[in-house]
Amino acid sequence: MIVPLGPLQDHRVNAAPHGFKDEPWCIVRTGARCEKIVASRMWASGISCYLPLRHVERAYCGRVCSIELPMFAAHVFASGKINQLMAAAGAGAIRQVTVAADQDSLRWQLRSLKSALGSGAPLESCARTPIQCRAEVSDGPLQGLQGAVERIDAPPKLIFEIDGFLEAYSTGILGSRVISPEV
Repeated sequence: MIVPLGPLQDHRVNAAPHGFKDEPWCIVRTGARCEKIVASRMWASGISCYLPLRHVERAYCGRVCSIELPMFAAHVFASGKINQLMAAAGAGAIRQVTVAADQDSLRWQLRSLKSALGSGAPLESCARTPIQCRAEVSDGPLQGLQGAVERIDAPPKLIFEIDGFLEAYSTGILGSRVISPEV
């Protein structure tokens, strides 16, 4: 799920990266709990950005509420030049902007995460694994979903992570076959 795209589009439409060869993808570090504000300002300025959100249940005043929290705290992914991103979001809300060193890898990781969120697969926080290979689910309800696995021959879960982040998320794929996609 992503921040609102505008008044005519459903806020649940995920506008994650497709190609965007023109502008580099950047990792934007925001102030604490400013991710949605920064992403909304960028969208309002016409900048492509991605803010993956997860549903969490919290208790407030004795009532359980379902809220959406960023999967990567204090970070938004955006496509553009650093000065454009800073101007769109307001310099006070942004702490740092870093152009991703491996653009193709970041695009693939964001597309995979977008697909996982769109598939409705239950994502759980997990530890990053040092040895991984890219994989694609070849059958079952998650067919076509791409991510990383520890080993192609015995994949208990598909892992979604972004290089440089400690957070990672996974979904179980027991009973499904996986293949190594063309990279």
